[in-house]
Amino acid sequence: MKIATGRHYLIRDFYALLHNHSTEIKRIHIPAPEPQPCKSDCESNAFSNALQLLDEMSRRDVVSLTALIGNFARQNQHKEAITWFSTMLHLNIRPNEYTFGTVTRSCVLLKDLHLGQQFHAFAKKIGLNSNVFVGSAMLDLYVKLSNVGDAEKAFKDTYEPNVVSYTTLIRGYIRERRLEEAIRIFWSMPERNVVSWNNMISGCSQIGYNEEAVNFFVEMLREGVMPSDCTFPCAMIAAANIGALGMGMSFHACAVKFFGGVGDKRHGERDEIYRVLNFIIELVMDRQDTSLAEF
Repeated sequence: MKIATGRHYLIRDFYALLHNHSTEIKRIHIPAPEPQPCKSDCESNAFSNALQLLDEMSRRDVVSLTALIGNFARQNQHKEAITWFSTMLHLNIRPNEYTFGTVTRSCVLLKDLHLGQQFHAFAKKIGLNSNVFVGSAMLDLYVKLSNVGDAEKAFKDTYEPNVVSYTTLIRGYIRERRLEEAIRIFWSMPERNVVSWNNMISGCSQIGYNEEAVNFFVEMLREGVMPSDCTFPCAMIAAANIGALGMGMSFHACAVKFFGGVGDKRHGERDEIYRVLNFIIELVMDRQDTSLAEF
């Protein structure tokens, strides 16, 4: 299956890009195609096996190859997934946003930032960097591999970023302890869901901004957002860290109101959550007693 001539040259450019970084590529055994087809492509066992399997496929297009790449990725065979991406380019089949989403995830799990940057550069060349699915995948890669600078660029390139895009960038800022920027992005979101709120509450608590975490939880309730199982432990840990016994007990009562009590047949799977919450209440009370004794 051939693609348009203009796109053909873009793919050849990516061949060259891969070839220029052959040291990184060999490290994870990815074949490094030359700008034009040559015999060295088939000298790689992985590449040859890919072509053999391809010969047995009745359908050779972006859908079938993306599905195959995804299958390798789901089996944690990420090097093979990358090899198949290279095979796709060798056949002049243009990847789509789902292809990039899959191979970008493989780069994350391989902890290969440089290869991920190469995929991002190629996505820009073929005009997919503004796609929200590709942009969110790149954001996730850069945040998880601790490159917030490139994450910011990926976010700016994304056309109409969604909740996932915003939340991922916020997570990156929090990891870098750039709380003011995280808060600015949070309040600029067109819409916020429970995951977004949990991200701010847990993130603030984890980096020591417990009062801010408690305030976000209170604001979440004011906006009428339904907390999840993850929300209350994070909020109560933040309350425990600032010794706010009354507030912690209020949060506990709120959890019971939302989800029912321990042993409630409707919410039996949440019994463990309540045990955690009860433990946190005890922890706060112990701290309160210690403070009074010292006083």
